[in-house]
Order: sequence, then C-alpha cells, then structure tokens
Amino acid sequence: MNYTVDNHPTEEVLSLCALDDKCDGIESHLQYCDSCRELVNEIRAIKSDLVSYSEEEIPATVNERILSIMKDKNTEKKLPMFVLEWYKRPFIYGIITALAAVLSYVVFAYFL
Repeated sequence: MNYTVDNHPTEEVLSLCALDDKCDGIESHLQYCDSCRELVNEIRAIKSDLVSYSEEEIPATVNERILSIMKDKNTEKKLPMFVLEWYKRPFIYGIITALAAVLSYVVFAYFL
C-alpha cells in the first residue's frame, strides 16, 4: 500500500514493522514522516530494553513471607465454608423459613 503524508499506516502496521522488521512498503513513508518514524523507533527502543532485562530469581524470604500470610489467612477462617457462605444457598432460606413456621406454630399453640 502507498502511504503518503495524509495516509499513515496504522499503529498495528507500524508495530509489526518495529517488532518483526516487516516494513514492506513502509520504508519510504518512514523516510519523510517524522511521527511514524518516531513511533517505530520508540517501539524498537522498548523492545531492546525488554530484551536486555534478565529474569532474576525471587528471594526465598519473599516466598516464605507469602506462605506465612496465606497460612495466617487460612487460620482466620475456622468455620467451614458452608457456614461462612450460607447466604449464597437458597436451601438455607427454605430451612430457616420452615423453622420459623414451626416455631411460630408452637409458640401460638402453647400460649393461645
């Protein structure tokens, strides 16, 4: 495709050019278009910076700290999940309603 001063390539096309060096048909546009050339150069600079970083091993203290936090959070929940999340189960509402009905019947039958 022919790119002109008014017809710029999309950011996707410029990104592919910068990352994969697939600049077919864009080279002439990049020679006279400063904004597109700057974008391609910025993407290439970011790519080279990312490649230069090496993976570092996480210190053992971080791993131990994360495990201790998780252990602390797990000990806080001493009740089973069924009890903690009772409001998410409609069956519990049915049981509570049935118990309330029986209790009200017993109370009214006994006192009236």
